[in-house]
Amino acid sequence: MNSLAIVIPYFKLKFFQHTLESLSRQTNMSFVVYIGNDGSPESPDRIISEYKKRMLINYSSFKDNLGSTSLVKHWHRCIEMINDEKYLMILGDDDVLDPECIEEFYKVINLIEKQNIKVLRYATRIIDVSGKPISNEHYCVQYESSLKFFIKKLSGKARSSLSEYIFLSKQVKSSLIDFPLAWYADDLLYLKASDFGTIYTINESKVGVRASPFNISGDNLLNKKKNVASNLFFHHLLTKYKDRFSDKEINLLINRLEKSVINNKTNLKLFSNLYQVYFKYGEFRRLVPFFKNAFKSIRF
Repeated sequence: MNSLAIVIPYFKLKFFQHTLESLSRQTNMSFVVYIGNDGSPESPDRIISEYKKRMLINYSSFKDNLGSTSLVKHWHRCIEMINDEKYLMILGDDDVLDPECIEEFYKVINLIEKQNIKVLRYATRIIDVSGKPISNEHYCVQYESSLKFFIKKLSGKARSSLSEYIFLSKQVKSSLIDFPLAWYADDLLYLKASDFGTIYTINESKVGVRASPFNISGDNLLNKKKNVASNLFFHHLLTKYKDRFSDKEINLLINRLEKSVINNKTNLKLFSNLYQVYFKYGEFRRLVPFFKNAFKSIRF
């Protein structure tokens, strides 16, 4: 029985064959691949036809490039493609899996279900455009609070990307929030999909996360949109999940929200979000220091 859906929101052809090749080499082929073409000018049809001979693939080509306005909405329509698979991975069209990834997932599935764990993840390595590792392998604690991990990541002590996670399928739809470029949408997804609870890590196999100038993370021209997404994300956490965080963690989140406003001082919507948070938390004492910091950041 195939309990796992691997959803690939497709747009770029450059590394796509490497992604499918890594799936075709799995030591356990009990999964179904769902590929949603986001109106790409680069047709993947020939490559997909080749790999359909080697694994189960369902492919839909959408005419409109929804990802250009909302990447999360494109993720949603790709997720709508799946059938009754209990678990779901959203895999980037340039990332790759070690051959044992799926086998290791099935080894622990009974264990995590007994413990009511809704989110799993793999160890990772960062790879370059040629597929060579450019980072140390990143391992995580086997059982870890998603909230504690998020704070650790926010503090620069950990890293993660969407491709390394497997979610309980029924948790995903309501946990995906639409931020520009889907920036921080993956962080909110593992927090909400786990019910701010435990993540189980499979350290025995790794996901290769590609770093390149062709993806959103490596494109500095998108920094302004990323900053808006940061503001919306921290505003969302602080207004929706106040009771989840300690006072120290709330201070860290407000600091990040303030930074997003300083990074784009002409965007009044961003300041409005900050003001709402000050009001909610009774933190108006922060206004004067904030304006001082904002003034210091102005280049004359």
